[in-house]
Amino acid sequence: MASGLPLLTHTMILLIIAFFVALIPLAVFSLFLERQRVRLAEMKEELLCEKRLKTQHLKRFKAVIENNKDGFWIMEPKGFLVESVNNALCAMLGYRSEELVGKSPAELFAAGDVPRVFAKNGILSGDGGRIRVSLRGANDSLIPVFIESCLMRDDKGNPLFCYAFITDLRQRLKDLEKIRLLEAAVEQSASSIVITDIDGQIRYVNPAFTNTTGYSREEALGQNPRLLQSGQQSPEFYQQMWLEISSGKVWHGRFCNRKKDGSLYWEDAVIAPVRDEDYRISHFVAVKNDVTEKVRIEEQLQDKLAELELIVEHAGAGIAYVKGRKILGVNEAAANIIGFPVEQLLLKDTRILFPGDNEYEQFGLVYYPELRRGNIVDVEFQTRNGKGEEIWVRLTGQAVDRSALDEKGAVWIIQDMTAIHEYQHQLEEARKQAEEASRSKSNFLANMSHEIRTPMNAIIGMTRLVQDTDLDPLQKKYVSRIETSSTMLLGLLNGILDFSKIEAGQLLLEEQPFLLETLLDNVYSTMIGLAREKKLTLLIDRDENVPEAFIGDAVRLGQILVNLVGNGIKFTDQGEIGIHVSLDEAASTGEKAVLHFAVSDTGIGIPEDKQHRLFQSFQQADSSISRRYGGTGLGLAISRQLVQLMGGEISLTSTEGIGTTFSFTIALPACARDKVQQVCQLDGDRHSNVTGLRVLLVEDNEANRELGTILLESSGQKVQVAEHGLRALELLSDTGFDVVLMDVQMPEMDGVTATRVIRAVEEEREPETLLTGELFMKLQQRLGGGHVPIIALTAHAMDSDRTRCLEAGMDEYLTKPFQPEQVVEVLQKFGGKETLADSRPASAEPVSPAADESEMENDLGSRVRLHLSTTYKLQPEQVDQLLVTSARSLSEHLDKALAALEAEKSDLLREAAHGLKGNLLNLGLQEHAQTAAMVEQRAGAGETRSCRRPLVSLKSALAELLG
Repeated sequence: MASGLPLLTHTMILLIIAFFVALIPLAVFSLFLERQRVRLAEMKEELLCEKRLKTQHLKRFKAVIENNKDGFWIMEPKGFLVESVNNALCAMLGYRSEELVGKSPAELFAAGDVPRVFAKNGILSGDGGRIRVSLRGANDSLIPVFIESCLMRDDKGNPLFCYAFITDLRQRLKDLEKIRLLEAAVEQSASSIVITDIDGQIRYVNPAFTNTTGYSREEALGQNPRLLQSGQQSPEFYQQMWLEISSGKVWHGRFCNRKKDGSLYWEDAVIAPVRDEDYRISHFVAVKNDVTEKVRIEEQLQDKLAELELIVEHAGAGIAYVKGRKILGVNEAAANIIGFPVEQLLLKDTRILFPGDNEYEQFGLVYYPELRRGNIVDVEFQTRNGKGEEIWVRLTGQAVDRSALDEKGAVWIIQDMTAIHEYQHQLEEARKQAEEASRSKSNFLANMSHEIRTPMNAIIGMTRLVQDTDLDPLQKKYVSRIETSSTMLLGLLNGILDFSKIEAGQLLLEEQPFLLETLLDNVYSTMIGLAREKKLTLLIDRDENVPEAFIGDAVRLGQILVNLVGNGIKFTDQGEIGIHVSLDEAASTGEKAVLHFAVSDTGIGIPEDKQHRLFQSFQQADSSISRRYGGTGLGLAISRQLVQLMGGEISLTSTEGIGTTFSFTIALPACARDKVQQVCQLDGDRHSNVTGLRVLLVEDNEANRELGTILLESSGQKVQVAEHGLRALELLSDTGFDVVLMDVQMPEMDGVTATRVIRAVEEEREPETLLTGELFMKLQQRLGGGHVPIIALTAHAMDSDRTRCLEAGMDEYLTKPFQPEQVVEVLQKFGGKETLADSRPASAEPVSPAADESEMENDLGSRVRLHLSTTYKLQPEQVDQLLVTSARSLSEHLDKALAALEAEKSDLLREAAHGLKGNLLNLGLQEHAQTAAMVEQRAGAGETRSCRRPLVSLKSALAELLG
């Protein structure tokens, strides 16, 4: 070896080199394999990442599809069967997803839309498209939708699947309909509507704008609304408006604008900003109404209001506006009444009008509810004004709006009634004086009636007795003259009394059936004698169609005819007097027949200028008439008033020197003739006298009890007495009675209360008056289910007293003093069926007066004896007994009256005076009874002080009787 190395070493080195040279390819291959492994690992990771990304994208895609508000489907490209749907489509169509998968287009689309879907340009014929169709819902409903579809292909252009988004158009169609309606409303609106942009340029106007302004839509668009300005409003007005709307506020106001023709008009406007999706103002909308007429009316109202304010301010009556019971407005007149200046009254509480807090509170509680009901409140009260003066105030008020009294208040008229009250007080005093004068007149007439009628009845009766004796012709002539004069005088007295009753409204008409023929016969019989004396003919003529019978007051109708016939006879010297009765068929009805009466004569006639005086009281055509023919002038006045009471009118036609006709027309119910006969039969039965009745006389006055007992026993009745109503109930609980004569005014229990108890027990109901259990049970056993007649006895003769008694349940009403014929008549009405020829015992002969009345008129005892013996037909021993009882009763009542006077107890005084009046009437002492009545009336009015003098005078006048 050249190098000198050993061969082995050299060989080893070579071998080692060769080994490493051989290892290089292997290392390279190993490195390649490692690199491939790493690449594969990387590729695997990439594939995994790609798969994860695809999965994530798919999930996101599915989430997007599922959460989309529109429906979505995927169809396979050949048969177009549904492969997949989202929830929105299921909800839209009303199906579950599994129900939709596999459906064909024929099942999904409306029948009319299927051809369109598969048409050349349809959504299923090519790569997709858009179409509006209707899909079938689960309940076969058709749902309008908009479909946008797409066909997916692979890289080679092969179809993979078809998908589509489906939009539900139902809500959109509703919104479009609303928009259409709104557009129509805007177009048809009577209000002008203007829309401008942010710069104020007009972008829209409706027809109402063009009609109001006269500008066409083309003329207005692009213009600024200031083209309507009239110059009537200041620039500041528009600046303020623009400031508000540009800041986003809604502006309300009124414009005075000018139309295209130059005329002015007023508009109420509302201008509001419109904002876009970024909440920025994009437009302004103005809604305007023409209020020109309203402004004109408001201006007129303002003028009227100014006038009213002027009127209110200068009105004579006070006027106040009150809200919340505070005075918000008041005129000068009201301030003067209240007594404070106007400025001091404003905002004051209305408490200032009232005398005290209690009256103020009560006024609110009582009258403010009336205001809330819309009623007018009218009230008067006495108060004190700001000057401390006592005044009467009248408040008349009404709510401005009853539904909003607290918000809108009320208007009150305030009147000072002080002078009126003073005048009313004067009128009241005058009325009392007039009533006193009327009472005095009535007393005078009553006294005159009693004092004149009694001797006149005696004169007429005695004259007729003398006429039945043997008289020579001269004596008969004298006696006939006496009878005629007495009868005339009695007729005059009756006329005056009738006139007084009519004038006082106390004359009541009867309603009884009567025959017209009988009435006319009675008139003829009454007047034929007078006619024959003057050789006159009296004719009565009745038309054939006049009914036979009527219901009415035959006595008063006959009185009218007698007056008119007598008048005709008086003023006729030759010829005839005629009565003609006819029926006014046209005016008659089914209920009433209208009768026309005419009384004519052939007398002296009446001058036309004197005719109007004839129907006046105490008037004749001429004063010479009275001197020549006599008379008082009352007959025609009474006739006229009687005709008016019957609902008719009387008139006359007359020609001087030829004659006169008096005519009157009245309406009366017609009736059958047999009804009159039935009433006559009843009257005949009623006038059959009754005896043996069990009568309970209830009277607190001892003298009246005794007199009543004598009268009743004299007529053959069995009498028990009770001194008051409670005692009467006790007797009624133990004993049966046929009739009860019940005094009205009594102590313990009055007659009205007792009657109410009796009627309640009879009707088996609880009486209002408390009774003991035992008495109530006994009354029930005795009276239950029955009816005992009760006749009121009272010294009160007014119609109101009669009404009170009848309403309490009494059957009849008698006034004191007792009149025997009245007592007998009422017993006949309510008694049994036994009859006698005369109600007096056979031994009871009329008692003649022991001496002439004129000789005893100054002897009080003799006057009373004469009255008792002649009026009540009492025997001397009965008169003596009654005088003793009456004297005792009079003394007791006088003592009670004087004691009550000293104690100033008006009720006790009135009660004692009432008892005195009854006693005195029974004794025939009318003038003294009138004094007692006056004391009773004054005591009832609380005027006890004025009763002392008449009571003392009465006691002095009765001293002879009192002993």
